[in-house]
Amino acid sequence: MGLEENTCMVDSQSHEKYDDVVSRRKFVALTGVAGAAALAGCSGNGDDDEGGNGNGNGGNGNGGNGDAPDDRQVEPDEKVADSHGDVDIWFETGNWDDPTNVQFNPFNPAAQGGQMENAVWEEFANYNLELGEWIPHAVTEWEITDEEITLEFRDDLVWSDGEDVTAEDVAVGMRLGRYQDAELWDFASDVEADGDSTVVITLEEPVNEEVAEWIVLTENVNSPAHVYGEYLERIEEDGEDEDDVMGELVGWDDREPVTCGPFYFSDDESTNEYMAAPAFDDHPDADYINFNGYHMYQRSSNEAYQQSMLGDEFDGLLSLFVPSSVVQRFPDTVDEVRFPGTFGVGLIFNHDVEPFDDRNVRQAISFASDMELAANNADPESKAVPAVPAGITSATVEDYLGDDIDMYESYAQDGARASDLLEDSGYTLTDAGDQWLTPDGDEFSFEIKYPAGWSDWVSAIETVASQLNNFGINVELNGVERGTLESDLGDSDFEVAGFEWNEGALQFNHPYYSIRHQLRNRQLDSEASFFNYPEEATVPAMDGSGEITVNFEERLADLASANDPDEASEIIKELAWVINQDLPMLPIQDKYEQSFLNNERWDYPDPSRGGDEWHYLQVQWPLFWLPKRGLLAARE
Repeated sequence: MGLEENTCMVDSQSHEKYDDVVSRRKFVALTGVAGAAALAGCSGNGDDDEGGNGNGNGGNGNGGNGDAPDDRQVEPDEKVADSHGDVDIWFETGNWDDPTNVQFNPFNPAAQGGQMENAVWEEFANYNLELGEWIPHAVTEWEITDEEITLEFRDDLVWSDGEDVTAEDVAVGMRLGRYQDAELWDFASDVEADGDSTVVITLEEPVNEEVAEWIVLTENVNSPAHVYGEYLERIEEDGEDEDDVMGELVGWDDREPVTCGPFYFSDDESTNEYMAAPAFDDHPDADYINFNGYHMYQRSSNEAYQQSMLGDEFDGLLSLFVPSSVVQRFPDTVDEVRFPGTFGVGLIFNHDVEPFDDRNVRQAISFASDMELAANNADPESKAVPAVPAGITSATVEDYLGDDIDMYESYAQDGARASDLLEDSGYTLTDAGDQWLTPDGDEFSFEIKYPAGWSDWVSAIETVASQLNNFGINVELNGVERGTLESDLGDSDFEVAGFEWNEGALQFNHPYYSIRHQLRNRQLDSEASFFNYPEEATVPAMDGSGEITVNFEERLADLASANDPDEASEIIKELAWVINQDLPMLPIQDKYEQSFLNNERWDYPDPSRGGDEWHYLQVQWPLFWLPKRGLLAARE
């Protein structure tokens, strides 16, 4: 049995990147859609009555099982590394980026360090997807009030050039983000360092604490003030034109980064085959690291990465789509770690193109399709379908909609309902009963444009296309390179696209982000929805009493500022209802992330699902997070 070519490997915990594909808001604002398309090189925390604190949970967005005991810890008391001595070994893994063409300027989105960024920067915090809890890391405590967000940072971190990491470093990075349309500045009016380890974010108005946590705590410590502060001074003190200064900053390739993680990038030790990230001996947690560091090899395709796992060349992979049939062939020592993902393919309708501006047509296409079969054909083990299409991930939709989920339409395959909807819009069947005709008497046909080479997506799209053809809608498929696809979509040059219905960054587990992706999408155009969805929609009311008209920008703003959990829940349900009824896009599937570790040479918590330790690995991403927490060590 041959291996399969698949979609690309995940490359970063950062909210700015995921497979070099997701969340281009900042880059689009600076360079336009063409610049964003150029990035597509991959083909193949808690709250209490006083506000948040360092042990908070992220609300309902956990994706865990409802029977999980409340007393499980996010990490064990004993560190794996405590019982291991130093071992002369490198952790061999993969990385999609060209080792000779990476750089680490966080304000330059082009050719960034990919997976290595997870090793060389320190996350503010991480999020346990099973338990729904934030894990403090560089940020040790946080508090959110109506006026400000206060972040307390570790006081022992050090930059790789020997300088101490201070709150000023973080403040400089955040304030530079203002000039790249960073999301923090949607609700912040100022950011200042208060002493060496405290950052205070002044708010323009009260914010939803959960949303604020997802925005702030998914950041990294990656902007030393002694490197980047001069750019901020030129704008804020010297009065230079911000576009000129930021253009210069964005154009700088930093191949000799000053980093603060327990590993650092070494250009001298890197080769044409791999990037080297040796252990940083002066890091305060250096005792957790008992191996030399990481070698990160580039391979040409997912098939090549799979071969490296089969051939025992790699000790693990951050994330890779591997069909279950191939996983079964991996060595017995390879552990697969699965946790809920957010990234998945859907049908994206161009609402400026007839007939996709017609809700009946969109709903008919949904009823004529069997999404469970499509996801199963893509891969039965790693794909999932939301219980209802409502702009919320399959792992969390039942948590957020609760008992009301039964009010939402599931769009289970129903040819009769699809036919009724088309007939209501003036469509007719030919006498032979095998082809739908438009109200003008033409064949109902359209093209689906999708990324060629992403085999799991292709399988799902081909399944849906086959079902629609059997139903009497003539669907043609057009597979193109990912960069070409993004360029075409950015220019609205499509009818229907096979594209992500949700982005892949960590915070898209929360409905604020996933719903906004559908109703106020700015992925490929900083000013408007690339699929031309309107600013508001009128749909039947949930209680059956007439209709409701919802302005998306206003209601999303209400959600972003809703501090009352009941109010936030009602807004989420209302916006989810609009999506469910109007179908701005149609989810086919999302995914379970697949990380891999090899226990032949490495010790780490037992990832066996349902065991006593597996939930420790339900984070992005075990391969890099576990060593930082003393939970992965080379075996002597």
